Amino acid sequence: MAGNADYTPEEWWLLGETPLRVGAAIMVAAPSGTGGTLREIMANATAIANASKSFPDSDLIKALTEPEDKEHMYRPSPAAEGDSNRHAREERVKKETVDMCRRAADLLDRKVASDVALEYKQWVMQVGSDVACAAEEGGILRIGAKSVSEPEVKLLVELAAALRLSPYAPPEIE
Repeated sequence: MAGNADYTPEEWWLLGETPLRVGAAIMVAAPSGTGGTLREIMANATAIANASKSFPDSDLIKALTEPEDKEHMYRPSPAAEGDSNRHAREERVKKETVDMCRRAADLLDRKVASDVALEYKQWVMQVGSDVACAAEEGGILRIGAKSVSEPEVKLLVELAAALRLSPYAPPEIE
Protein backbone atom coordinates (compact mmCIF):
# COMPACT_ATOMS: atom_id res chain seq x y z
CA MET A 1 0.00 0.00 0.00
CA ALA A 2 1.76 3.09 -1.18
CA GLY A 3 -0.67 5.81 -2.17
CA ASN A 4 -3.03 7.89 -0.12
CA ALA A 5 -5.98 5.94 -1.56
CA ASP A 6 -4.93 3.09 0.73
CA TYR A 7 -5.33 5.25 3.84
CA THR A 8 -7.99 7.40 5.42
CA PRO A 9 -7.29 11.15 5.25
CA GLU A 10 -6.39 11.07 8.95
CA GLU A 11 -3.96 8.19 8.46
CA TRP A 12 -2.34 9.89 5.48
CA TRP A 13 -2.03 13.13 7.45
CA LEU A 14 -0.36 11.22 10.30
CA LEU A 15 2.21 9.63 7.99
CA GLY A 16 2.99 12.95 6.32
CA GLU A 17 3.03 15.04 9.47
CA THR A 18 5.15 12.73 11.64
CA PRO A 19 8.53 13.53 10.04
CA LEU A 20 7.75 17.26 10.19
CA ARG A 21 6.89 16.99 13.87
CA VAL A 22 10.02 14.94 14.57
CA GLY A 23 12.11 17.76 13.10
CA ALA A 24 10.21 20.35 15.14
CA ALA A 25 10.57 18.34 18.35
CA ILE A 26 14.32 18.03 17.82
CA MET A 27 14.49 21.80 17.29
CA VAL A 28 13.02 22.44 20.75
CA ALA A 29 14.99 19.68 22.49
CA ALA A 30 17.99 21.95 23.12
CA PRO A 31 18.58 25.68 22.67
CA SER A 32 20.71 26.54 19.64
CA GLY A 33 20.86 30.34 19.67
CA THR A 34 19.51 32.47 16.85
CA GLY A 35 21.90 31.24 14.17
CA GLY A 36 21.53 27.62 15.22
CA THR A 37 17.76 27.88 15.29
CA LEU A 38 17.77 29.28 11.75
CA ARG A 39 20.00 26.39 10.60
CA GLU A 40 17.64 23.89 12.26
CA ILE A 41 14.60 25.52 10.63
CA MET A 42 16.28 25.24 7.23
CA ALA A 43 17.30 21.66 7.97
CA ASN A 44 13.73 20.78 8.94
CA ALA A 45 12.47 22.36 5.72
CA THR A 46 14.87 20.37 3.55
CA ALA A 47 15.42 17.21 5.60
CA ILE A 48 12.32 15.42 4.35
CA ALA A 49 13.35 15.73 0.71
CA ASN A 50 17.00 15.03 1.48
CA ALA A 51 16.20 11.98 3.59
CA SER A 52 13.83 10.63 0.94
CA LYS A 53 16.81 10.39 -1.44
CA SER A 54 18.09 7.58 0.77
CA PHE A 55 14.94 5.59 -0.05
CA PRO A 56 14.49 6.02 -3.83
CA ASP A 57 12.63 2.71 -4.20
CA SER A 58 10.09 3.36 -1.44
CA ASP A 59 6.67 3.89 -3.01
CA LEU A 60 5.27 5.08 0.33
CA ILE A 61 7.93 7.74 0.88
CA LYS A 62 7.68 8.79 -2.75
CA ALA A 63 3.90 9.15 -2.46
CA LEU A 64 4.29 11.24 0.70
CA THR A 65 6.96 13.55 -0.74
CA GLU A 66 5.82 13.73 -4.37
CA PRO A 67 2.04 13.44 -4.33
CA GLU A 68 0.37 13.13 -7.72
CA ASP A 69 -2.89 14.51 -6.38
CA LYS A 70 -2.03 17.83 -4.68
CA GLU A 71 -5.63 18.23 -3.53
CA HIS A 72 -5.30 15.24 -1.19
CA MET A 73 -1.80 16.08 -0.04
CA TYR A 74 -1.43 16.20 3.73
CA ARG A 75 -1.89 19.61 5.24
CA PRO A 76 0.24 21.24 7.91
CA SER A 77 -1.12 21.12 11.40
CA PRO A 78 -2.38 24.27 13.05
CA ALA A 79 0.07 26.40 15.00
CA ALA A 80 0.73 25.34 18.57
CA GLU A 81 -1.69 26.91 20.98
CA GLY A 82 -2.25 26.79 24.68
CA ASP A 83 0.55 26.95 27.20
CA SER A 84 1.99 30.43 27.53
CA ASN A 85 5.04 28.93 29.20
CA ARG A 86 7.71 28.15 26.60
CA HIS A 87 9.06 25.14 28.47
CA ALA A 88 5.56 23.67 28.83
CA ARG A 89 4.93 24.15 25.08
CA GLU A 90 8.23 22.48 24.22
CA GLU A 91 7.50 19.53 26.50
CA ARG A 92 4.04 19.19 24.97
CA VAL A 93 5.53 19.20 21.43
CA LYS A 94 7.97 16.44 22.40
CA LYS A 95 5.27 14.35 24.11
CA GLU A 96 2.85 14.73 21.18
CA THR A 97 5.61 13.81 18.73
CA VAL A 98 6.44 10.63 20.63
CA ASP A 99 2.73 9.77 20.55
CA MET A 100 2.55 10.47 16.79
CA CYS A 101 5.52 8.16 16.21
CA ARG A 102 3.80 5.43 18.20
CA ARG A 103 0.56 5.86 16.23
CA ALA A 104 2.42 5.88 12.89
CA ALA A 105 4.23 2.67 13.86
CA ASP A 106 0.93 1.03 14.88
CA LEU A 107 -0.66 2.08 11.59
CA LEU A 108 2.18 0.82 9.43
CA ASP A 109 2.49 -2.43 11.34
CA ARG A 110 -1.20 -3.07 10.57
CA LYS A 111 -1.24 -1.94 6.94
CA VAL A 112 2.08 -2.59 5.20
CA ALA A 113 4.83 -5.18 4.88
CA SER A 114 7.56 -4.99 7.50
CA ASP A 115 10.17 -3.77 5.00
CA VAL A 116 7.94 -0.85 3.97
CA ALA A 117 7.34 0.04 7.62
CA LEU A 118 11.08 -0.18 8.34
CA GLU A 119 11.94 2.20 5.48
CA TYR A 120 9.40 4.74 6.70
CA LYS A 121 10.69 4.55 10.28
CA GLN A 122 14.30 4.94 9.12
CA TRP A 123 13.28 7.89 6.95
CA VAL A 124 11.56 9.63 9.87
CA MET A 125 14.60 9.10 12.08
CA GLN A 126 16.93 10.37 9.36
CA VAL A 127 14.90 13.58 9.28
CA GLY A 128 15.35 13.90 13.05
CA SER A 129 19.08 13.21 12.82
CA ASP A 130 19.53 15.75 10.02
CA VAL A 131 17.86 18.45 12.12
CA ALA A 132 19.85 17.45 15.22
CA CYS A 133 23.13 17.76 13.31
CA ALA A 134 22.24 21.10 11.70
CA ALA A 135 23.46 23.35 14.51
CA GLU A 136 25.89 23.21 17.37
CA GLU A 137 24.58 23.49 20.91
CA GLY A 138 26.29 24.65 24.06
CA GLY A 139 29.65 26.25 24.46
CA ILE A 140 30.65 29.88 24.32
CA LEU A 141 31.53 31.36 20.94
CA ARG A 142 31.41 27.79 19.63
CA ILE A 143 34.14 26.72 22.06
CA GLY A 144 32.96 23.51 23.66
CA ALA A 145 29.90 23.37 21.40
CA LYS A 146 28.61 19.97 20.34
CA SER A 147 27.13 19.08 16.97
CA VAL A 148 24.44 17.02 18.65
CA SER A 149 23.34 17.69 22.20
CA GLU A 150 22.52 15.15 24.90
CA PRO A 151 18.85 16.24 25.00
CA GLU A 152 18.60 15.75 21.23
CA VAL A 153 20.12 12.27 21.44
CA LYS A 154 17.80 11.39 24.33
CA LEU A 155 14.77 12.50 22.31
CA LEU A 156 15.96 10.68 19.17
CA VAL A 157 16.28 7.47 21.17
CA GLU A 158 12.80 8.00 22.64
CA LEU A 159 11.33 8.63 19.17
CA ALA A 160 13.02 5.53 17.75
CA ALA A 161 11.59 3.47 20.62
CA ALA A 162 8.11 4.87 19.90
CA LEU A 163 8.54 3.88 16.25
CA ARG A 164 9.76 0.46 17.41
CA LEU A 165 12.90 0.98 15.34
CA SER A 166 15.52 -1.34 16.71
CA PRO A 167 18.42 -1.26 16.58
CA TYR A 168 18.82 2.52 16.36
CA ALA A 169 22.14 4.32 16.61
CA PRO A 170 21.71 8.04 17.21
CA PRO A 171 24.30 10.53 15.98
CA GLU A 172 27.29 10.67 18.28
CA ILE A 173 27.74 13.61 20.60
CA GLU A 174 30.92 15.31 19.45
